[in-house]
Amino acid sequence: MVLLKSLIKSCSFLPFSNFIVITTMILAFAVFCCPGEVRAEEEEFSSKLWRQARVGESKQWTREPMLPKLLERGYLEGLERKKVHEMLGSPELSDQILPGGDHQSTVDHYLVSSKNDQHLCLQFDNRDKVISIYVESSPLILPNYGGKGRLGALLRQPELDAFLSGRTEETVLRKSVSDLERMLGAPSKVMKNRSQSAGRDWRWLIYVYQLSPDGAKAILFTFNADSGKMHEYRVQTLLALDSPDSPRK
Repeated sequence: MVLLKSLIKSCSFLPFSNFIVITTMILAFAVFCCPGEVRAEEEEFSSKLWRQARVGESKQWTREPMLPKLLERGYLEGLERKKVHEMLGSPELSDQILPGGDHQSTVDHYLVSSKNDQHLCLQFDNRDKVISIYVESSPLILPNYGGKGRLGALLRQPELDAFLSGRTEETVLRKSVSDLERMLGAPSKVMKNRSQSAGRDWRWLIYVYQLSPDGAKAILFTFNADSGKMHEYRVQTLLALDSPDSPRK
């Protein structure tokens, strides 16, 4: 690309008509011989454009042209979560999976466009460094845990910290529903869900403990509805709710 710019500059002394013809030939040759390099500049990621995509109340916006650069191997891997947030802004949704456990990880979810037919996911390890980045081909639905919860059913952070402190993820996963209610009280709400995996239908019961009055943060304990065993637990936080098109249910 440096050589290409030098060639064009070296032709600048020619008459205008000749300059246009020769420059066009050089650019056509470059596109034919090294299209990847030309496209790479055209698809360069812009933190400013990414962050400003949802500014204002435009009904049609997209970040899709910048996805190839973000998904490029080695572009974001290994970066600290704080640095990623400086580049991309706050995610719409953050999942902290197995908080406090040996295999704790965090997944940040970003909307890609106003169509909301896919969303970008970044997974961080327990040191808050990027270990994977991928696109989910499904809408991002933001939960609303504050809408229909039991009045006054708010789990305080110190109570949650005390519950998780000193326990491995294995000991937490061995807790039953009755253990949870005995130690944390009644949940804010209980949700039912279904999924399919390995040719089987799975039924889940999700016990939600609201952590903030506005419903923007909650811890979810997911149990197998048939066996009664805990499958996972995670803290969900809604971070970017300042846009009128946030797909909150």
